[in-house]
Amino acid sequence: RVLVALDINDAVIDEAIEKKAQLMVTHHPLIFQPIRHITTDEALGRRLFKLIQNGIGVYASHTNLDAADGGTNDVLFETLHLTEKEHLFADAPSSDGIGRIGYMAAACTLRQFAEFIKQTLCLPHVTIAGEGDRLVRKVCVCTGSGANTKYMQRAVEAGCDVYVTGDVRYHDAQYAIDRGLCLIDATHYQTEVIVTKRLCRYLHGEGFDCIESQVDGQTLQIL
Repeated sequence: RVLVALDINDAVIDEAIEKKAQLMVTHHPLIFQPIRHITTDEALGRRLFKLIQNGIGVYASHTNLDAADGGTNDVLFETLHLTEKEHLFADAPSSDGIGRIGYMAAACTLRQFAEFIKQTLCLPHVTIAGEGDRLVRKVCVCTGSGANTKYMQRAVEAGCDVYVTGDVRYHDAQYAIDRGLCLIDATHYQTEVIVTKRLCRYLHGEGFDCIESQVDGQTLQIL
């Protein structure tokens, strides 16, 4: 039995134990940096101990899933009903590269597109950079923490009107605006969590008893 989730946190581990899962398949790794010791003095150590004690394995895909055909970027591309798909980094050495470029069925204002994304991804808000009444049609999507000026510059060179990602920082937004590129920050979590349903469907097709996590892992909240 496999539990699929975006992240591994205490609630997701408890869910896996309750559902009697032997394996967790996640997008984000539990271990981001090398560790020398596993102790219960830290949250990471306590989680690792709990997984070991309950015989639960972990497989984390991370950027492989971002780049893969059918991965996070393709799922966001399809969720936003974009067409004429291109790869942001078609010449990347890893599978398909990270980021996708496509077109909306018809041009609309940045504000209208932001509202569509907010409703489609079930978000209480999105953050935008750019003039709200500007018409946009050609879109670049890069899931998670994709607010990278190198990626933005490639989107500008490809003639994109708007760049959809998460974790947009103040000066990165200025960089984009100076180059005529609008931004929509649809959050790191919500641009990626949509892939869990796709992963579950794939694993079911491979014969696994697969469960999609029901834990809401959105860390940042708006009051």
